[in-house]
This record gives sequence, structure tokens and C-alpha cells, in this order.
Amino acid sequence: MMGIFEYTGGNSKRDPVSFLKSGYDMLYPGGRLIFGQMLDTRPNPDFTMGIIGWPYVQMRSPAEIMEIVVKAGISPKEVKMYFPTDGVYTVVSIDKPKAPSNPLKSLSSIL
Repeated sequence: MMGIFEYTGGNSKRDPVSFLKSGYDMLYPGGRLIFGQMLDTRPNPDFTMGIIGWPYVQMRSPAEIMEIVVKAGISPKEVKMYFPTDGVYTVVSIDKPKAPSNPLKSLSSIL
């Protein structure tokens, strides 16, 4: 979802909650979902929005990202956020838990 998630919400009319939930639901148990999100506190936001002209980019705080995560039904325990030193992006990693093992299946292989 790198380079796509931040184009949800606002002027784009694409719901970030349903977009994130769809991506998460496609993961196999044990999979990892990674996306970047431009920070609302990034330096020089006018460069991105004005000069480059990316009108659909939604800048968000880490708290706003976590709010979307929770609304998508994803546990915050599955989320790690990384903050590169340039202060422009938050990189988000979501690990979907592995499927629980089936003890009956394990037992049947022994018998």
C-alpha cells in the first residue's frame, strides 16, 4: 500500500478505513502490510501541495493513523510506526497474526 494510502480520504472521496481493511483482509495470516503516510507536521508542506500540486494527498498525524487502524478493526498491538529523521513520513507496518494451530490436527498426525 506504499504510496497509495495517503491518497485516501479528503478530496479523493476514497474511504481510508475501508481501503485499509480491504488490504488487511487480503493478507494471509502471518503477513505484513506496509504503507507510508505523509505527516501533517512535515517540513515545507506548501512544496508538496502547491508547487508539486498533489491535491489529493492527505497529511495525517500518527494519532489519526491509529484512529483509522482501530476503525478498520485492526488491533493497535499489530502496528509498528517508524519515523524517518527527515520528518516527512510515518512508515506503518501491520503484522497480521498467524492462524492458531489446530491441536486436533497435530494430535491426529501422531496417532
